[in-house]
Amino acid sequence: MSLRLYEQLGLPRKQLNLIEPIQTAPGMQECLASFLQRLSRQHGTDVKTAYRNLAWGVRSSFNEPLVGLMEAKTDFPVRLNKQTGHTRTLCRAFTALQPATALERLVLPESSMPPLRLKKHYAWCPRCVADWKHDGVDCHIPLAWVVDGYEYCHLHHCYLRPHCAKCAFQLKSLSSAHAQGACPNCRQEWTECAGETFSAPQNDLWRSSQSVEVLRALSGS
Repeated sequence: MSLRLYEQLGLPRKQLNLIEPIQTAPGMQECLASFLQRLSRQHGTDVKTAYRNLAWGVRSSFNEPLVGLMEAKTDFPVRLNKQTGHTRTLCRAFTALQPATALERLVLPESSMPPLRLKKHYAWCPRCVADWKHDGVDCHIPLAWVVDGYEYCHLHHCYLRPHCAKCAFQLKSLSSAHAQGACPNCRQEWTECAGETFSAPQNDLWRSSQSVEVLRALSGS
């Protein structure tokens, strides 16, 4: 690994501290956008700066352009969590920096059985977030939460929140507020509805469980 790649990250080598993706249950690995957001926050920089610095570093080191992702107007959009030529290159950059970290498992594969598709926005389980705060786990977005069809938390038997309970804001990209488990618009905590549980129709629970099983098989977890 070259010192040049460290420098292209915009960080001195001695200060670079890569983190590990979070996984709190089988098939519930953190998504790529959430991992990148936590990494940038840990180094005290905004997500766009860290993202663009890394993207340029990857482009220079691997001679592969990342124009499509670099032109994104949002911080870390949902589409970053799908396997494409751009995300594969991004994952290769982290493998060069930290070989033990396999980021490819943090994105949806190009093909799977059954096929998995991304939602158009992020969603979250308030009870999962409450558990993480209690256990001292960083707030993050599991890949399962961005899978179209995973609407019901199979761990807590409650529906995911697709928007803020207070202001109805939809989370279409990740920001520093997300890392604190709060709405970026009104700062309402995501744990607001943590006590609510609902009995889901059997097909909703089945679809969520199937999605997790596919992700578990793909990640080897």
